[in-house]
Amino acid sequence: MVTLRRDASTERYQPNMPDSPRPSWVTDVQHAVQTWLKAEGGDRPSGEGKATKVGVARRAMDRGDGWFTVPAKQGTFDDTDIDDAHLAPANGAEEIRFNIREAVQDQGRLYVRVAPHAPEAGLYLWKLSRPAGQLVKSLLEGLSRIDGSGLVSAFGRGTPDPLPQLRPVPDGWNFNEGQRAAFTACAASGLHLVWGPPGTGKTTVITRFLEHAVTSGKSVLLVSSTNVAVDNALERAAKRMRPEPGVMIRVGTPHLTEIANNAAVSLTKLKESRQADKEAELHDVEAEIADLHAVIAEYEDTRQRLADFDVDFYRAALDRIEITERVNRLQRETHDHEGLIRSLAAELSTAEKEADAADLAWRPAAEAAARWQQVDELRTEIDEHQRRRDAARIRVSDAEARRARVERDLSELDGGGFFHRLGNRKRRHELTDALEHASHDVRTAREDFRELYAALSRQTERAEQEVARLEQANTGFPRHSIAELRARRDRAADRLSGVQRRCAEAEAERIRLGDRLAHARAQPQATDDDRAFVAKAGAADLPRQYAELPQLKKRADAAGKETKPLDTKRERLERQLAELGRDAERALIKEATVVAGTLAMARMKRPIWQRTYDYVVVDECAAAAIPEVLFAVSRARVGAVLLGDFMQNAPIGSKKLEKTEPRVRAWLAPRDCFSFFGISSAEAAQRSPGCVVLTEQHRFGAELTRLANATAYGGVLRAASRTARNEIIFVDVDGLGLPARVQPDPKKDGWRRGLWSVGSLVAGALVQQAAQQESNIGVVTPYNAQVDLTKSLLADSGLGELADVGTSHRFQGREFDTVVFDMVEDGDGWVAKARLVEDPKDGGEQWALSGLKLFNVAVTRAKHRLYLVGNGTAVDRARRGPLLAVRDGIKRGDIQVAGVRDILDNLPAPETLTGVNLTLWEALSQFVRYTGLFDESDVPEQLVDHIGRAQRSIWLWSPWISTASERFLPELVAARDRGVDVRVVTMPKWGLKSETEQRAHDELVAALPHTVFLTDQHQKLVVIDDQTTFMGSMNVLSHPGQGGRRETMTIVESAAFAASVLRFERVDELVRVRKCPNCGKRLRVVTFTEQIKNPTLRWMCRSGSSKAALCWRGPEFPPLAGARNQRPLRRNGGQQRR
Repeated sequence: MVTLRRDASTERYQPNMPDSPRPSWVTDVQHAVQTWLKAEGGDRPSGEGKATKVGVARRAMDRGDGWFTVPAKQGTFDDTDIDDAHLAPANGAEEIRFNIREAVQDQGRLYVRVAPHAPEAGLYLWKLSRPAGQLVKSLLEGLSRIDGSGLVSAFGRGTPDPLPQLRPVPDGWNFNEGQRAAFTACAASGLHLVWGPPGTGKTTVITRFLEHAVTSGKSVLLVSSTNVAVDNALERAAKRMRPEPGVMIRVGTPHLTEIANNAAVSLTKLKESRQADKEAELHDVEAEIADLHAVIAEYEDTRQRLADFDVDFYRAALDRIEITERVNRLQRETHDHEGLIRSLAAELSTAEKEADAADLAWRPAAEAAARWQQVDELRTEIDEHQRRRDAARIRVSDAEARRARVERDLSELDGGGFFHRLGNRKRRHELTDALEHASHDVRTAREDFRELYAALSRQTERAEQEVARLEQANTGFPRHSIAELRARRDRAADRLSGVQRRCAEAEAERIRLGDRLAHARAQPQATDDDRAFVAKAGAADLPRQYAELPQLKKRADAAGKETKPLDTKRERLERQLAELGRDAERALIKEATVVAGTLAMARMKRPIWQRTYDYVVVDECAAAAIPEVLFAVSRARVGAVLLGDFMQNAPIGSKKLEKTEPRVRAWLAPRDCFSFFGISSAEAAQRSPGCVVLTEQHRFGAELTRLANATAYGGVLRAASRTARNEIIFVDVDGLGLPARVQPDPKKDGWRRGLWSVGSLVAGALVQQAAQQESNIGVVTPYNAQVDLTKSLLADSGLGELADVGTSHRFQGREFDTVVFDMVEDGDGWVAKARLVEDPKDGGEQWALSGLKLFNVAVTRAKHRLYLVGNGTAVDRARRGPLLAVRDGIKRGDIQVAGVRDILDNLPAPETLTGVNLTLWEALSQFVRYTGLFDESDVPEQLVDHIGRAQRSIWLWSPWISTASERFLPELVAARDRGVDVRVVTMPKWGLKSETEQRAHDELVAALPHTVFLTDQHQKLVVIDDQTTFMGSMNVLSHPGQGGRRETMTIVESAAFAASVLRFERVDELVRVRKCPNCGKRLRVVTFTEQIKNPTLRWMCRSGSSKAALCWRGPEFPPLAGARNQRPLRRNGGQQRR
C-alpha cells in the first residue's frame, strides 16, 4: 500500500514511491489521460482567467436577501466554477462585482447568494474560464501520484477483490440479502463493485454504511459523478444520525435544499459558523453600504426614469396646453357672452316697450298731478295761515298775561301798610311803568292780531276756494291712481336705464374678449403629442421627481463618498473571510469523518485529495470515466466500493479519441468501470465474485419493473411490493398532421436527423396537466434541441417553473413523481434503433447501446407516473429494443394508450371521457386550442378570423389550390392591403391537373406576388404574426365544397413553436428575392434534391410551364441548425452532449 508524506516546499502530500518502476498499466492509464487532455486542447495556450457570462441573475425573493437564481443552460456551469464565480453587470466586473458566498442547485435551478445590497436587476452570473482541459489536467496530476500499489492494483489485475463473508446487520435495517452483501462490500477491505439498477436500494446501503463508519470512527470519502447522488445519501444519513457539526461535510454545490440548509453538514454553513464574528462585522458594513446604495439607487432610478424626460419640452408643452385651454375657455366665454348680449338685446327691447307704455299712460295724468301738487301747496299755505293766526293769538295771550302779572304785583304792593308802601316807592314806580308798557303791548298785539286775522282769513278763503276748484278738476284722477302711474313710469325708466348700462358693459366685454382670444390664438397651440407627453409624465410623477432630482443627487453624491471607504473595508473583510474560509475549509475537511462531493470536486479541492480515508464510496460509477474513479480509489487505505448501473448512461467521451490506440480506449469513455472489470450484463455481474447484484426493486411498481426488465435488465429485477403500481401512458402522436421538425444542432447533439416538434408540444401540455397534482415533474428528451424547444414552449405559456427539462445525462441519479419522456422521432432515430449490445465492437453498436441506456435512464426516473410520447407506427413495427418492450407492455396491459388523433377526430364531449383519455384531453385542451373537425363543406372560421386580425405576417402552406381559394383569397388580399406581409407556399402549376386548379393558381399568383412554389410539398400550415400556428390535414386553399373525409385543424399559441416551424420550413431563404442568372426572371420554385433520405432544398427556374423545361438549378440552401437542409452524419458513439 502506498504511504503519503508531506512535502514542505509544496505543502502537498506526495506518495512514497518504491524503488521499482511503476506497473505498465499505470503508465497506460496516465498515457490515456494525457491523450484525453490533448484532445481537450490542454496542450494549447489557454484563456485562463477570462470572465465568461453564464446567464442573467434574477432575484429569488423567497430565499431572502442576496439570493439570485440563474437559469444556466445545461453544461455551462458546475460546482467547480463556484469559487471564482461572481455577479456583475452585463458589461463585466470592472465597476462592480459581487462574489458568490453560497450556491445551491434545487429542482434543476441554480441559486447563488451574494451581498444583500446587490441590486435586484441588471446582474449576470460570470465565471472565470478554466484552461482547456483543466479537469482532465487535474486528473492527470492526481494519477501521477499513484504507483499502482494498494487498492488501485485491482485495476491492474482487471478484477475486483472477492467479497468476504457477509457481515451481520441490525434487524431494524430490514435489508434483503443483496443489500446485506452490498453493505459488506462497503465495509470490507479491498475493492468491490455493487451493480444496482435504479430503485434497488443502493442509496439506502450507502446511508447505513455512513452511519456505521461514523459510529466506528472510520473516515469515508463519498463521491459520485452527480451531485444529486451525493446529496441523496448524505441527506438520509444526516437525517438519521443528526451528527455533530463537521462530522459529515458536503463539499461543493448541494442539489438538495435540505443539505444546503443543514448547518451541521454544509461546508458553506460550517465555514460561516467559524467566521461568525467576522461575518457579523461584514454584515454591519454591508448594511451600511446597502443603506447608502439605496440612496444612490434612488437617485439612479430617478435619473433613469428621467433620462427621456425633456423638461424644456414638458414646460413648453404645458405652456401650449395652458394657451390652448385659455383659447378654449375664451371661446366658451365668448360664446356664452354672445348669448348674454342676445339676451340683453331682447331685454332692452322689452324695457323700451315698457317705458314707452308707461310714458303714454302718464301723459293724461300729468296735469292732474300738477293740480294735486297745487292742492298740496295751497293746503300747505292754508296751514301756514292758520299757524300765523295761532301765533298772533298766542302773542296777545302772552301780552295779556304779562300785564296781569304786573297788575297783581302792584295790587299786592298797594295792599300793604304805609311804611310798606313808603319803603317800596321805587318799586311801585317801576311796576306802574311796567303796567303802562304791558297795557301798550296788549293793545298793540290785539291790533296786530285783528289786522293779521282779517288778512289771513281773506287769503285762506281764497286758497280754500282754489283747492275746492282744483279738487273738483281732479275728480277723475284720484291721488292713488296718479301715484301708481308715476311709480310705473319711474320703474320702467329705471329698468330701461339699467338694461342700457348692462348692454354697454356687455359690448365692452365682448370687445375685450375678442382681443384676448385673438391674442391667445396667435400663440403656439397644444398638439396631441403635447397632451400625451404631459399625461404620461404626470402619470409617472416625473415633474415632481425632476424637481427633487437635485436634492437626490446631493444625497447620492454624499452617499457615494461615504461608500468608497466602506467598500474598501468590505473588500478587506471579504479577503479576510476568504482566507479564514480557506483555513476553515482545510481544517474541516481534515477533521471530518465523512467528506462528500463530486469526483471532479475531489480532485480539484486540494484539502480533499491531500488526505487519505479509510474507505472510499463511488456512487453512479458507471457514468464516470475510469481514470477518475481510479484516482478516487487511490485515496482509500482500507476499502473502496463502486456502486452504479452499467445499463444507465455511460461516461461521455470525445469523438477525437475514437480512433486512438487500444491501450488508450481501454481506459476512456464510453467504456465504464463495470465493463473495465468485464461486467456488461446481468449474467456477468452475477458471476463476478467481487460484484454484488441488487435486484429487488423498491421505487417502481410491477408495471415499470417489467418494462425495465424487458428493455435492459433481462428479467433480473423483482418488485419488492406486490401492491405498488405505476401509471404508464403511451401518448401516440401519429396522424396529427404536424410536419415541423426540430433539427438538432450538430454542435450540441452531434448529428443532424430531424425530430418531430410535436413531442415538445404534447410534453408541454402534459406538464401543465401534471403540475395540478404533483410538484416534481421531469421532462426527458434525447436531444438538446428538444430541450430548447420544450423550454421555450413552457416559457411562452408561463409554465417555465413547473418542470425540469433536460437530456437523460442531466437527470441521472434523480427521480420525479411524474416523468414525460419525449421520444418522438421519424421511426429511424436514436430510440427506435436502440438495442442491447453486451460488448459493442464499433460506433454503430455503441450508438445502439447508448440509445437503450438513454431510454432506460428516462423511464426509470419516474416514481408514480410515466408518459411516453412517441409514434404509434414506430412502436407497431418495432422488432427489438425499447419500442418492442413498449409494444409488449401495451399488449400486457401495463401501458395505457392515448391517441391524440383519435381523441381529436372523435371530438367527444369531456364528460364522456375517462381515465388516460380524459387526462390527455384536459392537457391538450389547456395547452393547444383545437379548432374542430371540418367536412368538405365547412370552412374553419377561426382561421378566417385570425387572418382578418393579422397585423404583421401570414405564412400559409397549402399543397393544392382549388375552389376554396375563393373564400380565403379575398381575406389574404385584404391583409396584404393593410400592410401585412402575406406569403403562400403551394404546388407549382405543372403539378395541378384540372383547369379549375390552374385557374385558381393564376389568380393566386396575380393577387399575391410573394407566392412560392415547392415541389412535392405536403405541409398544411398557417403561421400568423409569428405567434399562432394552425396545422392539420386540411388543405386550406383546395378544400372542396362537397363530400369527403373529415379534416382536422389545431391551433398552437406559442411564439417559440411558431419560430421552430418557420425555421424548419426555411423561411430565411423563401423570403429572399432571387433572379435566375440565365433568364433574369424572378425565382419562384423551390425543389428538393434527389436524395432519398433527408433531401435538401434549392431554387430552380423553369423556362416554361412544364416540369421538364429546366432553365437553371441553384445550389443547396446553406445549412441552418433547426431547419431543413441538414445532412445526416455517420452514426457513432458520440451522439449526445450533456
